[in-house]
Amino acid sequence: MVPLPTGQQPAFDSFVQFIGHVKIPALLPGSPDKVIANNVFHCKNKVELIGLINEQMQEFLEQQGMLVAKPDNPKIMNLEHMVSVEFKLFVPMDNIRFIETIVSPMTELPRMEEPGVPLLGQGVETKELNPS
Repeated sequence: MVPLPTGQQPAFDSFVQFIGHVKIPALLPGSPDKVIANNVFHCKNKVELIGLINEQMQEFLEQQGMLVAKPDNPKIMNLEHMVSVEFKLFVPMDNIRFIETIVSPMTELPRMEEPGVPLLGQGVETKELNPS
């Protein structure tokens, strides 16, 4: 196994969904029972990821609501939809029962450090690819 270069940390990038469960769906356009705020966190380890998730939760509390994708947006959003406020909806915290998170690791293509031996993000050897 080939180690990572000195000073380089394995990536621990994650896609996080903050799902707000709505108290009174009829108060929102489209009457959704859940609203979702998506975020991508680039971090070095799980401890840092948890810290970033906690910071986002604190931000929801400070702004007294969640800025979420509008319910009528397409399921697959382009970058403009993700960053532009005109495609978002502000849901006040008094209409949110609770917020849950779903964390999905962002995968990367294996690196080839040695011919025929792919490595995962942390430099873990998977299996040799032998021609049949």
